[in-house]
Amino acid sequence: MISRAILGSELPQSIKKFAFALLLSGFAALCYQVVWQRVLTQMIGSDAISVTLIVTIFMICLGCGAELAKYLLARSRSQALILYSIIEVLVGICGVFSVSILRWVNTNFSNITENYLPGDFLLNLGVLSVPIIGMGLTTPLIVHVAKESLENIGRTVGTLYAWNIAGAAIGSALTGLILIEVFGLDQTAKIAAALNIIAAVVAVTLLKEVKVNKKEEEKNYK
Repeated sequence: MISRAILGSELPQSIKKFAFALLLSGFAALCYQVVWQRVLTQMIGSDAISVTLIVTIFMICLGCGAELAKYLLARSRSQALILYSIIEVLVGICGVFSVSILRWVNTNFSNITENYLPGDFLLNLGVLSVPIIGMGLTTPLIVHVAKESLENIGRTVGTLYAWNIAGAAIGSALTGLILIEVFGLDQTAKIAAALNIIAAVVAVTLLKEVKVNKKEEEKNYK
């Protein structure tokens, strides 16, 4: 029973689509993290420092995104779904150019931040804050849309977060072990960007269903 709930086999088709979108989003997020960490290792010359910088930047910006999401959840479910799709697309666009931008910024400003860790942190925080804050916004938004369509909120939210975490774990492993080795850093980031776009498309396909469910709820209420 527990495994079926986690896999979503007992959930409606729409919730499975939400879970699939979060799977892709989680995969892309950790794909970016691994790629950006490798880029910083090349630019800074220290793997330990680059890991520290990227993990710290991710935690700060994901937290900011989740906090910002609280102010966006008052929107209707259809508006939240549209916003989710827009954010996924914007994150994907940032991802396409992220490797080139990271290299350019760290090359051209290295004379300012050389041997100064706080400077490296602030420099790369400025470059990466927008896409990572966007990542922090996406999961709360799509969970907000999905959880209002079922009575069993706990199981729904748990399933969605489980798929998001699973995508992140798979993305981290495959990126570090296979994707970078086969495609290189820049192309791997573009693969992650493609997954963001696919997640946005999946969300858009659910827009009509969300609107229909809203009309039915309003009709039943009357």
